[in-house]
Amino acid sequence: MKYIQKDLKFIVLISANFLLSIVSVLFPLALMKVTDFLIANEMNLFRFYLFLALIIIVIQMAMTYVTGRMNNTYVMHRTIEIRNRVMKALLESEYGQFKSQKNDEYASLLLTNIPVLENDYFKTVIHLISKSLLLVVSICTLIVLNPLLTLSLIIVIAALGIFPLLFTKRILLLKEELIKKTEEYTTSTSEALYGYETIKIYKVANYILNRHFIKIKNMERKSKQFGDILILANVTFGSSSMVLLLLIFLIGGYSVSTGALTVGSLIACTQLIMYVFEPAISITQDLNIVRSTKPIRQQIDKIIERSDDGGEDNKVFIDQFEKIHLENISYVYPDEEKPAVRQVSITLEAGKKYAIVGGNGSGKSTLLKMIAGLITDYTGSIRLDNRDMKQVSYENLAYIDQQTYLFNTTIRENILMGQSDVSSDFEELQSLIERLQLRECINKHPDQLDFVVGDHGEYLSGGERQKVCIARALYKRPEILLLDEPDSALDPETRDQIKDILGQMKDVLCLMITHEYDESLKGFDEIIVMEQGEIIRTGRYEEVLMKHETTYKAFV
Repeated sequence: MKYIQKDLKFIVLISANFLLSIVSVLFPLALMKVTDFLIANEMNLFRFYLFLALIIIVIQMAMTYVTGRMNNTYVMHRTIEIRNRVMKALLESEYGQFKSQKNDEYASLLLTNIPVLENDYFKTVIHLISKSLLLVVSICTLIVLNPLLTLSLIIVIAALGIFPLLFTKRILLLKEELIKKTEEYTTSTSEALYGYETIKIYKVANYILNRHFIKIKNMERKSKQFGDILILANVTFGSSSMVLLLLIFLIGGYSVSTGALTVGSLIACTQLIMYVFEPAISITQDLNIVRSTKPIRQQIDKIIERSDDGGEDNKVFIDQFEKIHLENISYVYPDEEKPAVRQVSITLEAGKKYAIVGGNGSGKSTLLKMIAGLITDYTGSIRLDNRDMKQVSYENLAYIDQQTYLFNTTIRENILMGQSDVSSDFEELQSLIERLQLRECINKHPDQLDFVVGDHGEYLSGGERQKVCIARALYKRPEILLLDEPDSALDPETRDQIKDILGQMKDVLCLMITHEYDESLKGFDEIIVMEQGEIIRTGRYEEVLMKHETTYKAFV
């Protein structure tokens, strides 16, 4: 992607920095006139140029402030866009693509690497451009004042341009290694924080601290190595430039002694030389810093390319269906050889309720993830009526899995998820709260529905979190409801209540994974038995479990 957009805002920004460079160069020229007219005792012209120099100082201060704010505003907007595009790409990426990297790697990119990109790329590129403009304007001015001196400067700058090449490869390598060590440290930190209870129970704090200390040490050592190579590059360049700067002053002194330059011109040339050398040194340092962000930009480009390949915008929207057809569906998880789901074919009808039973690793959860659209890189086809499910956008679907996730916001917002709760919708919300027995949980908090549940819902019990997740799914009034053991953390009374609620949902295709092999399965229109990724039997309760003794014994 293009990190620096050459749009109107960028053109205005460059123009402002160019004007600032011109104003900056005007001051040495005014200083030249002030000095020469003072030596010549032409006081009227001296006072005029002195006043002009003061005005230039004020204008330069104002323009430095304005352009500085413009630079910061441009960087802010670009950083906001990058952050938003990365998050959008992550949320729109395919399930397999998203799971190809650890969450901690994404967190490290968003929380650590993008701030580095903001400072070391965007701000540095803008700084590099402004210094380049000052260098060009200063050289043009020097050509007018003294072509010989300017030619010497150009030779010096060309010689100094070699130095960045000596360190670029090493800087890039160390930056990549630093990013990797930072990601390892982020992972270690997350494990220590989220695993607090396990660490305390098993009394392994020292073990975790030792592991964490190694990650800290490795990251900080790599950070020091990266900083050291930057210092070496800057010192090498700076020392060489001082020697060459001495040669330039010798040329300037010789020009004054021969009358080729006035004292005022020498002062102006000296200031302009600093306007050339300081940017030249800065540009070289900036180039190294900008190049060091290449691994971060490659990481961002890789993620953003996912959303550019396709997304919800390219899908056909449909709002109703009659059947879901699964034909020869198979899926193998990355780095595994055995299929999690193998050659599954079945037709699911709208309004019917299906129970999926089977042992651990039989492919039940994977099958639900494929129907939910989380896993899409399967073989075979899933069709919503006659449309490939990969090519359609169907919003009337709700999915509840075993990992109940709540956002760090209120109970109300966790249920509504952006939907309204006015009039009849509010009555529906209150009805769900009563039916799921959430009222007691809500009333014990002063803010009630506006109680903030904390990270991952940490201020609620496991059962309360599961109830909120179920309320979230049911409030959506889905036409397809997928449930992966939704009652695993609930008490028997609430489980029965949820089964009653599901039984009352007449127009919903309900597909539920359960480990309860009792008469509660009689409430389902069809039971699907899975084993080793395959559907081995389907039918009513009596047909599947009671008539097939081996199946019944396997699950009870």
